[in-house]
Amino acid sequence: MLLSPSNGAESHCRNLKLKIDDADPRKFFLCSKECTASKFRLLSYYKGAVCECGKAMSNEVSLFQKELENSPSDAQDGGVFVKVIHRYLISDDLEVMPLCIAATISLLSKYGVTHWSTIEERTFNLGADEVLNLLLCSLVSISPLTYSLLKHLNCVHYFPRRAFGSQTIEVMDQEQKINVKLFVSKSKRRVICAVKQRKTSLIYSTVS
Repeated sequence: MLLSPSNGAESHCRNLKLKIDDADPRKFFLCSKECTASKFRLLSYYKGAVCECGKAMSNEVSLFQKELENSPSDAQDGGVFVKVIHRYLISDDLEVMPLCIAATISLLSKYGVTHWSTIEERTFNLGADEVLNLLLCSLVSISPLTYSLLKHLNCVHYFPRRAFGSQTIEVMDQEQKINVKLFVSKSKRRVICAVKQRKTSLIYSTVS
């Protein structure tokens, strides 16, 4: 046990596409078939361990984990060590922050918001074209969220045609969308922050 410790994350590493550790596949051992210690067969990770019945657990057995297709946990997590779906805050100047109470209060204070009644919530569905326009607005404006989503400003017209090159972005699944919730100041008509829930696959297809 001390000379060959097991990998605590071995069950997770088995689900990875690539092998990232140098550990051997986990093995399971049990004692003889006549074990009377329990009505359930006891297993050990280590060969030679002593069973409750007093016999050595030296018989190797193979266990197979049944894969569950379309399970709810896969839809929520979608990964092994990293969750695909997660939430974060984006300010009007595209500063990305973790979605937490401290970051939310700090962002609201930055824009002079002291009460939730002074802001309103809006939901937008963004595709590849909207994301590209948002990135272009970030080059000419300090408030790209406000200008691209609220004022519907097409920032492409701000650039001379010779100043930039065009590039086609192909999205594998055209039905994929990004759900964005904007918090807008009623008095200033400016975007305070955006809460996005997205899938990593869409971001990869957009920026690659």
